[in-house]
Amino acid sequence: MESLPSVLLYITYTLFPVLVLYLASRSKIISSIGPVVICYATGVLLANLGLLKIENDTAEIVSGVAIFLAIPLLLFSTDFIKWIRQSKKSLLSFLFCLLSVMCISTCAFFFFQNRLDDTAILSGMMVGIYTGGASNMAAIGAALDIRDEVFVLMTSCDVLLGGLYFLFIITFAKKVFKLALPSYPRTAAQHDTNDQSEELSKFSWKKNANQVLICLIVAVLILGIAFGIAYSIDHTFPPIIIILGITTLGIGASFIKQIRNLKGSFELGDYFMLVFCVALGSLANFEVLLETGTEYLKFVGFILLGSVSLHFFLAYLFKIDVDTFIITSTAALYGAPFIGPVAKVLNNRAVIVVGITTSLIGYALGNYLGLLLAFLLG
Repeated sequence: MESLPSVLLYITYTLFPVLVLYLASRSKIISSIGPVVICYATGVLLANLGLLKIENDTAEIVSGVAIFLAIPLLLFSTDFIKWIRQSKKSLLSFLFCLLSVMCISTCAFFFFQNRLDDTAILSGMMVGIYTGGASNMAAIGAALDIRDEVFVLMTSCDVLLGGLYFLFIITFAKKVFKLALPSYPRTAAQHDTNDQSEELSKFSWKKNANQVLICLIVAVLILGIAFGIAYSIDHTFPPIIIILGITTLGIGASFIKQIRNLKGSFELGDYFMLVFCVALGSLANFEVLLETGTEYLKFVGFILLGSVSLHFFLAYLFKIDVDTFIITSTAALYGAPFIGPVAKVLNNRAVIVVGITTSLIGYALGNYLGLLLAFLLG
């Protein structure tokens, strides 16, 4: 029988994200802060203020299962063929995002390899988070067996620095970048509006319960197959095989129209991401990390600012318009939930479909690129 502390932890990890999602749908303040930030911060507070007795084994199990389920669910709704057919400029800008973070993460490896441990893994993790998001960063870290406390610190640095840069994006970014980049061509397909974004915001769990259940069943089946493949290769269940397995199978499932059109896959994946954030945040122990925190902050800042700067330079050379540059950068650095608010600031509904789809493509590519870089540097 589970001990009381374990039961309370499971309840907190699984139900608190539900509360946050409910409040975010009804409060502009909660929504603007972001469910991810709130869930992660809550986990950190639980661990460091002694509000709840944290059992590391329980937290690691919950965070691991949550991220394994989130990855395929976030990939199901991606229409890869449709995205490829979108504007060539959008595709080019997104590829520049990937190229920039790969190059700068490689530079960071050489600059910091004598100042931080496991720098190759850290560089791979940064490729993951700045092409797809926290789920990719977590998957790469798990696959390469990075210490949980190091991952928590990396995420904390990204929340701080990424938050400051996002504040810039929604305030002065367009005015600044427009000094060098051309304006968005208003003759582009204006009918590509925020239909997907509106569907996300108006989604009803009750009305779509059956489809949500099917999404969960398919995700569990994919996870089971990935575990089976990993076991057939090595009875120790190597995490890297599991991660690559669920990513590949998730992409494959997205090509099945019946699965891609299921309502609720992205929302359910987003929920599991929040569960992961609470559980992982609760593993934080800042007392242990205070001595090395400054170097990690420099490392993350170097990659964030360097990647954005290189992306901007390439956009300038190839005359990519300012709206496309900003929306693809947002998709790579922050993910789909931030596309709607940024498009609103840009006053351009036409970039939302490309932005959302690009962010989902990032989820798919992040694991491969991050693991590839980590192995090449290692």
